[in-house]
Amino acid sequence: MAVDYNPRARPSEMAAPVHVLTPAYYDRLAALEQAHWWWRGVRRVTQRVLDDRSRIDRVLDAGCGTGAMLVWAERDLRARAVGLDFSADALRFCRARTNAGLLQGDATALPAAAASFDLVLSLDVIQHLPRPGGDARALAEAARVLAPGGRLLLRTNSACGYPPVDAPDYHRYSLAEVRRLVEGAGLICRRATYVNMAPALALTLVRRLKGTTPTSDPGLPPLPERQGLAAAIGMTWLTLESEFIRRVPVALPFGHSIVALARKP
Repeated sequence: MAVDYNPRARPSEMAAPVHVLTPAYYDRLAALEQAHWWWRGVRRVTQRVLDDRSRIDRVLDAGCGTGAMLVWAERDLRARAVGLDFSADALRFCRARTNAGLLQGDATALPAAAASFDLVLSLDVIQHLPRPGGDARALAEAARVLAPGGRLLLRTNSACGYPPVDAPDYHRYSLAEVRRLVEGAGLICRRATYVNMAPALALTLVRRLKGTTPTSDPGLPPLPERQGLAAAIGMTWLTLESEFIRRVPVALPFGHSIVALARKP
């Protein structure tokens, strides 16, 4: 699989949603992470939540996907990074773009010793874990492998604007749920906020006006061939939101994603 991807080269493969843990999922995810305003913007917001980047020598990305945040950990944090993912297809992308150590494994049973890392990333992972209890086990494992004073940077999806979901392997969270999960793992929740507020509000309003009901797990969208004014506005908003979140310790009241930062005592 190539890391650089031209969406016009295989339009039939980019037309319909694809779902997690399929080869097509990681192929499209790599393309979206590079080119789509939402992925670039939310990644920037997530990075800004990490308030102090000092004393981060060892980073684990537990559910590293195609490796975008491993690149960030090596380049911007100058850390020794390790990526873990359940999918061999995901790890192929990581090998092509990063020098991080790579492991195939399960976020609910990390193959690492206690107190091994200064920062653990869990980004868009816990919502896909088996229920009940997969999310709690993953965060308990993250806490176990964190060194004292180490931090967890967590991102997951949000229930804002979506109907309730009852599925064995998919969930949408409230901010209160995320805080309870983090604290239940023995971590101190330093920051938790909804993100992507204005685009999420706009999309929710459009859906309500049209009378459409969103699915609980829409999968990855197609990559548009052109990103026009709406994309420029969306990226500008997320850039402003990232600076607001970095500077103002107040949780945003709505958004289709949640970001949390927690510390191990």
